[in-house]
Amino acid sequence: AKGDVPVSHWASLGRLFYAVGADAGLRSWSGSMFEYLMPTLVLDEPHGSVLCQACHAALREQIDFAQVQNVPWGISESAYAGSDYTLAYQYAPQGVPRLALRRTPIDELVIAPYATALAAQIAPHRASANFAALEKLAARARYGFIEALDFSPARQADGELVTPVSTFMSHHQGMSIVALANVLLGGPAQRWGMANAPIEAVASLLHERVPREVSMLYVPPSGPPLQPLERRRAPGLLRDVLPGSTALQPTHVLSNGRYSVSLRANGAGWSRWGQAGITRWRDDALRDAYGSFFYLRWLDPARGTGPQRPVSITQHPAPDPAAHYRSVYHTDRVCFDATWSELEAHITVWVSPEDDIEFRQVELRNLSDQSIDLELMSAFDVTLSDPRADEAHPAFTNLFVRAQWQAGHQALLFERKPRLPTEQGLQAAHFLAASDPQVQGVRVQTDRQRWLGRNQSASQALASFDALPQASSDQAVELDTGLDPVCALSVQLRIAPHGKARLTFATAASDNGGTLRAVIDKYVQPSHIERASLMSATLSSIRLRALRISAENFAAIQTLTTALVFSLTRAQAEVVLLNGAAIEVCDRRLLWRFGISGDHPIVLVSAGVMQGQGLLRSLAQALSLW
Repeated sequence: AKGDVPVSHWASLGRLFYAVGADAGLRSWSGSMFEYLMPTLVLDEPHGSVLCQACHAALREQIDFAQVQNVPWGISESAYAGSDYTLAYQYAPQGVPRLALRRTPIDELVIAPYATALAAQIAPHRASANFAALEKLAARARYGFIEALDFSPARQADGELVTPVSTFMSHHQGMSIVALANVLLGGPAQRWGMANAPIEAVASLLHERVPREVSMLYVPPSGPPLQPLERRRAPGLLRDVLPGSTALQPTHVLSNGRYSVSLRANGAGWSRWGQAGITRWRDDALRDAYGSFFYLRWLDPARGTGPQRPVSITQHPAPDPAAHYRSVYHTDRVCFDATWSELEAHITVWVSPEDDIEFRQVELRNLSDQSIDLELMSAFDVTLSDPRADEAHPAFTNLFVRAQWQAGHQALLFERKPRLPTEQGLQAAHFLAASDPQVQGVRVQTDRQRWLGRNQSASQALASFDALPQASSDQAVELDTGLDPVCALSVQLRIAPHGKARLTFATAASDNGGTLRAVIDKYVQPSHIERASLMSATLSSIRLRALRISAENFAAIQTLTTALVFSLTRAQAEVVLLNGAAIEVCDRRLLWRFGISGDHPIVLVSAGVMQGQGLLRSLAQALSLW
């Protein structure tokens, strides 16, 4: 119509016809309703013509495909239930596999209501019934039908069959309005389109007759019969890990890019702000007894005379033989469970994506018919320094850490005083972000000798606490750390029969005191804790989807992370003679000529065949995640 090419070229187009019984159809790039029915908005395609018959054949194929899948019909390019880092829905071509020339993913199933509106132009009664089916699935919102319903198994939450794509795209709404206007008002947009002089000059092309025979060359190869999508979740990123089931526990790293927490199934790990360690950590895969831990001590006389020895809620560092421990790795958090005959304990750990703070939410459930008196303790060794410096001379680094109690926020504050004018001090706070009405008292301890006792390990904590210092709400009181600082916060609880208590402990870090106080002020409000939890889950899923990391690769990355964190036992290095001198093949100095220091872990990949490209691709994804 524009005159860019001669009209005679129309007969030379390589259009792929296919046969459905006695009808002939046309295959399109993605097999979407949009590709067949969008021109019908402004073009009057005569009944019995090639384009009209192709639209009817495509609609029949779409309806047949949807019946097999047991969903409403109408598949077209649209947004789907996947977001980028800005939380914007993603857009992709969708279609019926038998209509499509491209390779259509078999596990994709997205139904777009605007496709039903387009189909109303050629089958209004079928479209009306399909709109009713969509409405039963909550596809209609306040301003009309939403963008899509996503039935893809890989994008469903637990127990769900469909995820609504709750957005509106203006061009899809516009096409729907024009299509319905054509049906109800006698095709005004088609009259306007056909009245255009250049279009009118080539309108005879729309009257092309359907071919009597379809060449066998264009008959698509007979594939397997249509199969419904399995209504189950694809292999998920949820991973149950039994502590102690393997010699090396997989390591999950939670981070917002600045504040990082590493955790293993036994509860051990570390918390870091940038390159500085907040908690003490040692490269000891056997004991693995460093990290931020929770302890329980029964105060019930029925369990013995006086307070019992504290036991940890995780398998390390002080397990109770009477308890059963387990852990679950999510994409953005780690959950720990401990079960006794009369008590269940559940811990959830995650990092806020907005602020440099980690949360450890503890939920205790009383399974018995009597009240339980408990003491819940949160404790970790404070360093606030480079982990290598702390390991080289811990006694020296301890000298520069001081502790305070902030009564107004119920927070323990720690600060590392800089030794040089060029150094910047680091501050950290540990506080009870969300409490419970069943809390009866809070105590603190900052002297490690009083917390552990002399020559005691973390598995045999003395757990001696001091009463809270008397101070006004806006006053910070200095606390004695002795020669070895520790952060220990104790909460005394009485849980009613078959009741539960939920407390959220938070640890935040900053190099600016004002910023740290603002973060504490923010997260003593429960709404901000809920927001941090929701944002953490959402953004972590987006990150993994953007990196295209599968569930299998995600689990393998966690295992490989353990090998990078610990100095594991490896084969002895081969010794060779070079110019009369004995040199180890893995000598770090041999890397210097390549500009590699050897201070950081190195993963060497050997891929000698083309099939190794998948391994290289997976490790490139792992590197991006790390």
